[in-house]
Amino acid sequence: MKIQPTVDYLTEFFEEHIRDYREMMRDAGGSRHPEPYEGRSEAIQFIRNLVLGIEEEFADMAIPRAYPSPPALHARLVAYRDMASDQSKKVIDLNSDSGDHWFSELSHAYKISKEIEEAITYALTLSEISPPKKPALERLLHIVAALPKVARQLTKRRKDLKVSRPTLEINDEYDVQDLLHSLLHIEFSDVRNEEWTPSFAGSAKRTDFLLSPEKIVIEVKKTRPGSTQSGVAGELTIDIAAYKTHPKAEHLVCVVWDVDCILKNPTALKTDIEAANAGFVTVIVLR
Repeated sequence: MKIQPTVDYLTEFFEEHIRDYREMMRDAGGSRHPEPYEGRSEAIQFIRNLVLGIEEEFADMAIPRAYPSPPALHARLVAYRDMASDQSKKVIDLNSDSGDHWFSELSHAYKISKEIEEAITYALTLSEISPPKKPALERLLHIVAALPKVARQLTKRRKDLKVSRPTLEINDEYDVQDLLHSLLHIEFSDVRNEEWTPSFAGSAKRTDFLLSPEKIVIEVKKTRPGSTQSGVAGELTIDIAAYKTHPKAEHLVCVVWDVDCILKNPTALKTDIEAANAGFVTVIVLR
C-alpha cells in the first residue's frame, strides 16, 4: 500500500494553511456576553476541533513513527474528513437559524471545514490504498438480507417470443440454499457443505454451508403451511446444540425464510434464541 503521496500533499497543505486557521481560531475565541447569536459557541467548537486536530494528530504523519500502518493513517484521515464534512453541513444550518447572516465565526468554521474536506478527499485519490474490508459476518448478513429481493427479481426474467425463460422459484429449503450458495461466492472463496458427527449423536449431520476460513456455519430453514413459531424455535435449538460441538464453528448464522409471514412474532424468535446463545448465534428472519 502506497500512501506517501497523500502524506506529502497534506503535509504541504496543512503547513500552508495552519497559520491562517490559528488566526481564525483566535479571532473566534474572544468572549462575548451575552452570546450575540444562537450557535456561536458551537461554531467556535467546530473551528477548535479542526485546528487542534491538525496540530495534535497530523503534525507528524510518518509511518511507523506516528501511525503504525498505512491503513491506520487512512482510517484516521477518513474520520477527520467526515467530521469536517459533517461540521460544514451543521454550519449551514446554524447560518439559516441566524437569518442567513454570515457572522465571522460561522464563516471561519465553514471555510476551514470545506477546505479540509476537499483537501483530504483529493489527497486520498493520490495513493494506492484500499479501505479496510468489512468483517466477514457483516458481509454475510448483507448477502442474506438481499435474498428475498434477488428471488423476486429472478421471477421477472425476460421473455423470448413471449415465452419466459426458466428461473429459480423458492418452493423449499433446497431452493433457498441454492440461491444463497450462488450469492455467497460473491464475497467468499471457500464455501463448503461437509458432513460431521456431533459428539452427542450417533448419526451424521451435514451443515448447510461452512465458510471455512471465517469459521462461520450457515443453517437454512424455510417455513411452510403448518409451521409454528415454537416448532421452528425447537428445530433451531437442536441444531444450535449440535453446532456448538462443531470444531470449525465459531459463529452460527440461522437463516429463516418466512416470506409468507407464517411466524407470528419473528422478532421474539430472533431475540430469544440469540439471548440464549449470546455471541455464538445470529438469527435472520427473511420476509
